[in-house]
Amino acid sequence: SPPNTLSADWISSNMIKLSWTAPDVIAEYLHINKSLISYRIKLEDYGVITDDFEITLTNLEPGTEYIIEARAFISEDITGGTQLPDSSPSIISVYTVPLPPQNLMCSPENVGEHSVDLIWDPPAKLIQADTLYYIVEYFSEGGAKQEHVVKDTE
Repeated sequence: SPPNTLSADWISSNMIKLSWTAPDVIAEYLHINKSLISYRIKLEDYGVITDDFEITLTNLEPGTEYIIEARAFISEDITGGTQLPDSSPSIISVYTVPLPPQNLMCSPENVGEHSVDLIWDPPAKLIQADTLYYIVEYFSEGGAKQEHVVKDTE
């Protein structure tokens, strides 16, 4: 069986930290300890093998969707040279965080007593993901954090 609960625990503009739990069936079927299971992680043309339950993928592109597969397998060293097939994959789709907008500006003539007009340019390096919304965060007079979600760059 595939690794259980594959999840992205931390995502930035260029890194994704993944974790998972051991599969249920593979170790019980072969009567081996789950700690002897290895994991094959595949991301596009990149692949890595690990014995851990987590891995951090680095050097990724901002604002990009990644389809990541995790498969469980038992090394030939443990099976006495017999090559067993990998498990079916656990698959997760993760977008890296896009870069922030650029050239945030406010002109003095657009500042009111209770409002301000802001404009900005979209991030310079959007690879796959379109910017759906921007979140403008600010602190009110009383110090409370406020958020305003907008679609456009102003």
